[in-house]
Amino acid sequence: MLSVQSGSMSPSIFTGSVIVLAPSNSYAVDDVITFKSPNAIGYTTHRVIEVDTSTTSPSYRTKGDANDAPDQYKVESGSILGSVRLSIPLFGYMISFSKTIPGLLLIYIIPATIIIMHEIKTLYKEVLKIRKKNAAKKHLR
Repeated sequence: MLSVQSGSMSPSIFTGSVIVLAPSNSYAVDDVITFKSPNAIGYTTHRVIEVDTSTTSPSYRTKGDANDAPDQYKVESGSILGSVRLSIPLFGYMISFSKTIPGLLLIYIIPATIIIMHEIKTLYKEVLKIRKKNAAKKHLR
């Protein structure tokens, strides 16, 4: 799973989407693939527009759906992580937010604290019931 950081694949895949990848031995024209870009840090997700099988290992010409021109380089098979099988719009924003201090507090720490406090309250009530029951037994003797 990766989070989409740019709009180069709009309207097919929007910025902030999470994509699920599946590796394959080969890719075809119109497949959307994610690969290590030679020009950028990280990964790029673009559509295959041409397959070159003239060498022992195929290479692919790609283009973002929102881009006017194809990428200036061919993508070698070894650089490809996989093809996009599922895109979940906006979910990437939540994942990115959860990696910040406010996100950590809001998504993990505050809910965990509420659950722990509820469990402590429940345990305290049970202890009181047991004490009351034991006190009633002692009073009957």
